[in-house]
Amino acid sequence: MKLRAARLECPTVASTRLAVPQPLLQHRVGCAIRSKIWTLTRDWAGSTIEHASLLCADRSRNAQTALRGRPANGEGSRAPTGLCSQHGPAGAFGIPARPQGPRPSNSDALSTPPTWSAEMAYVVGLMATDGNLSRTRWGLSLASKDTELLETVRRCLRLTNSITQYTDSRCYHIQWRDRRLYTWLVAIGLAPAKSLTLGPLKIPDEYFADFFRGCLDGDGTVLVYKDQYHVAKKESYVYDRLYVSLYSASLPFLNWVRARICTILGVSGAISEGREQGRACWRLRYAKAESIRVLGWIYYATDVPCLFRKRVKAERYLSPLGHSPSRPRGRPRVGWLYNTVIADRAGVAELAIRVALKTPCPQGRAGSTPAPGTIP
Repeated sequence: MKLRAARLECPTVASTRLAVPQPLLQHRVGCAIRSKIWTLTRDWAGSTIEHASLLCADRSRNAQTALRGRPANGEGSRAPTGLCSQHGPAGAFGIPARPQGPRPSNSDALSTPPTWSAEMAYVVGLMATDGNLSRTRWGLSLASKDTELLETVRRCLRLTNSITQYTDSRCYHIQWRDRRLYTWLVAIGLAPAKSLTLGPLKIPDEYFADFFRGCLDGDGTVLVYKDQYHVAKKESYVYDRLYVSLYSASLPFLNWVRARICTILGVSGAISEGREQGRACWRLRYAKAESIRVLGWIYYATDVPCLFRKRVKAERYLSPLGHSPSRPRGRPRVGWLYNTVIADRAGVAELAIRVALKTPCPQGRAGSTPAPGTIP
């Protein structure tokens, strides 16, 4: 009775021990439910994967058995459509295997090195003067103010890269990556940052004219003008001047070019030193009859790759400038045909044609002056 009375006297204590806050109860129930769901999911996934592995292994064994027992003529050798064990558990669902696509490969590593041609030699000449070889990842680029020149390079190398303009500049450039061409250019003597260190290159003699034409279109000039310096003495003293020049910051390169042209063509030229933008620069120049011989040598056909505006300047000197049945006294005119009779209408020439570019002339008479129209 005392204990019962005590309980009746203190009902708040008993109710406090049995009561649980509502938010805490919801939290505990939620945790229990999530734990049960996770346990059921894990058990189901484990049994599914185990079943799939056993099924895939069974299919693999069946396929191997079928392959061992196939006929010798190849019939019945077709593999099952399901995925085998090497493709993972996805084969348990009967999904057919997708055929493997082509493996990406580096076409530059598989292709053969470039071969020498008139177009390739011309591009090498441009790369030796205005081109650039990157130090990383086989990058190549060529800059010029003439978009026509860059289009010619695209045509020679069959490139699809776009020609873009430098920011705040009138100069354009084209850049591309070609592992085989980069390696080949390095093998013949080109290198990154070559402006001051460029030296002899491995250029065949039969393609040296195309190479020099590329150098001329890159860092060369064909200068043609009227010289009226002696007009004050006599009005007829007006001469056509023609100079073919190549500029470079590497003196060994110009010495090598000059020696090769002298060996192949028999013209010597002259190298002089100058300064451009505060740096030393050298010039290889051909004048008089030597310039005409050089132009006829590099423009040996009408369809050779070249810069059109320089070809136009040289066009006049690619054919004889005149004809004469006999050689005049004194210095002969450069580019004329002497001891020549022009063929008649039937096309029959009476004398053999001999081109005097330039016919050697002895000391000449003292006080003699060149005839008008001569390139002294």
